Amino acid sequence: MVQGNLLASALLPANGNNNCTGDPNGWYCNWDPVGVTFTGTAKSVVFIGDTDYIGFDDITFGTTIPGPPPIPLANWSLILGILLIATFIIFHFKRRIA
Repeated sequence: MVQGNLLASALLPANGNNNCTGDPNGWYCNWDPVGVTFTGTAKSVVFIGDTDYIGFDDITFGTTIPGPPPIPLANWSLILGILLIATFIIFHFKRRIA
């Protein structure tokens, strides 16, 4: 087995059986997001843990914030918001003057 350089490592918090609800066995219900950054290109990943006492879900690579990237706000929604605020201000002052 050819081994490469260790780019990053992280210790994960223990979450098992911590006031679990919803899981019939009451063991796996708490999930903490954990992110690890590294420089370079990772060609493989190794997860190590005790059998029957470890679980991983929604794994994301290459970011410190796990999960999908945020959806950017479109320019048209910003323009629409500014126009709505301007319309409100105009009608507010017109009603005040009349």
